[in-house]
Amino acid sequence: MQDAVIRDDVKVLSDSPADVTALHRFIAATKLSARPAWQQHSQILAQSVKVMETGGDLVGLEVCGYVKSKAMTADQLIHIPSYGTYQVMSSSGGRTIAA
Repeated sequence: MQDAVIRDDVKVLSDSPADVTALHRFIAATKLSARPAWQQHSQILAQSVKVMETGGDLVGLEVCGYVKSKAMTADQLIHIPSYGTYQVMSSSGGRTIAA
């Protein structure tokens, strides 16, 4: 059986009051990094997508799924990568968003 080896960059704390106090001070002084911009917006995890013909140049898109990160309302614009930004027409039950 080999002896356990602890790397030099790893700190091992004991249960001494001084170590616990130092750990609390370290945690309290640590600054959290800012959330990336993409995490500050609503995200839709789509379960199904239906294209609804409305006639003319307009096409309706019904997206059913779950909203992640921040809450979403029917007053918001949504951006679909590679397709553009669209106005949400309605929302029901927090699960269905139609644009």
